[in-house]
Amino acid sequence: MPLESASFITQLVSTNPPGSDQVSQGDDHLRLIKTVLKAQFPNFTAAAVTSTNAQLDTAVSKTVTGSLALSLPADGAVGTPELTFASEATSGLYRAGAGNLRVSILGADVFGYFATGVGVPTGKTLDLATASSQLTVGGVAVFPLTASNIAANAITTAAITDANVTYAKIQNVAASRILGNPTGAPAAVSEVSLGAGLSFSGSSATNTYVPRQGSFKALAIKVTSNTQATVAADFVAMTDGSGNYRTVPISATLDMTTSNAVNGRSSDAALAIDTWYFLWAISNGSTDGVLASVSSTAPTMPAGYTFKARVGALQTRHADTSLYGIWQLGRKAQYIAGLAGGKPESATTPGVLASGTIGTTGTTTPTLVATQVTGNGKYAPTTASSVDVYYSSIFNASGQNSVSQIAPSQAYSGTNNGPNGTNKLGGTLFWSTVDTLFARFTMLLESANVSIANSGTGVYVILGWEDNL
Repeated sequence: MPLESASFITQLVSTNPPGSDQVSQGDDHLRLIKTVLKAQFPNFTAAAVTSTNAQLDTAVSKTVTGSLALSLPADGAVGTPELTFASEATSGLYRAGAGNLRVSILGADVFGYFATGVGVPTGKTLDLATASSQLTVGGVAVFPLTASNIAANAITTAAITDANVTYAKIQNVAASRILGNPTGAPAAVSEVSLGAGLSFSGSSATNTYVPRQGSFKALAIKVTSNTQATVAADFVAMTDGSGNYRTVPISATLDMTTSNAVNGRSSDAALAIDTWYFLWAISNGSTDGVLASVSSTAPTMPAGYTFKARVGALQTRHADTSLYGIWQLGRKAQYIAGLAGGKPESATTPGVLASGTIGTTGTTTPTLVATQVTGNGKYAPTTASSVDVYYSSIFNASGQNSVSQIAPSQAYSGTNNGPNGTNKLGGTLFWSTVDTLFARFTMLLESANVSIANSGTGVYVILGWEDNL
């Protein structure tokens, strides 16, 4: 039978040669088979082919379908990745665990693909180095990070769960607003406006409208018994002296029998007669109340209390440590006849400042006597800015009243300072004649004293004062 013609294995006829062929044709068949094998595998070298038929079948099938499935014999490790390169054996891919494919560069872990997403290991950087690089969040490009690149729902605080993220550091400088939770209680984060009184200064929010310590509204202090007084205000502004302020309503009952405690006396204030006790609104930042102290500038505070503001003053009587009957509304204070102890010891008579003959009266050369009006045992606290004075006189045996004069200081005495003196001071603040029976007026205090001249029966009484709060 003639020899078939073939160049590839598929052209070989498997039934050739038949048994009837001559033996002399056998060498032709052998040469044909060699020729076909060399033509079919022209790139085979002298090295042995060690792949199994299954491996070859897999490689051939995947190549044919256009995708490649690798079945590597091992997972590899970060320093020895399983899928690598001949020129760089420490760079490539390795399997770190179930659903965990890692990228190793020069033996270092730099990136990972997980069942839940992708990630960069701790200490490594996701570097978008060029302006054309893109980072997409929720389908929106946000790199470079600009307001126009952030869609309404691309970045939300609900997606930030790391407790180390401080919301207050995210600020809207143009609108003077910050993101935060000002209440401190569990609540949604919201944008908070700083308002007109606050502004950003560097990394701090600065109060540009500092309240004055002691500012108040509708302040009322009322003695209610020999040992107690109520203190109320719509608000009082207190400070701790370090630039921090607390402005809160006050509603408290002061008990003078309690020591070293809120709503009582401070530890510097022993209960004594003829003593002015200055009232302070105090707070520890959560509990607000009042305190009575002998100091008008620096009371000894109960433990934990730092905020304070002075709001008024009360005095104990001369006969005992009962409180005089005093009401204070705003800055104005007045003795209340018939309330508690009254002033001084009588329930109906306020404080007598001066009576009887004092100095000399006159139209040109009065001699005025300095008379103390503020301080312990006196009729107004040292913090008073003015006193409310009442003058009265009675007829003497000759049917005449006293002639009396009162002024803020002794500068109104003498030849040059009288009503007709060369310095033209215009006379004393008050000058009664023999026909004057009573008068009431307010005098601004220049010191702890006022100056008085009285010819006989006239009486000066302090009805109240205004506190310089």
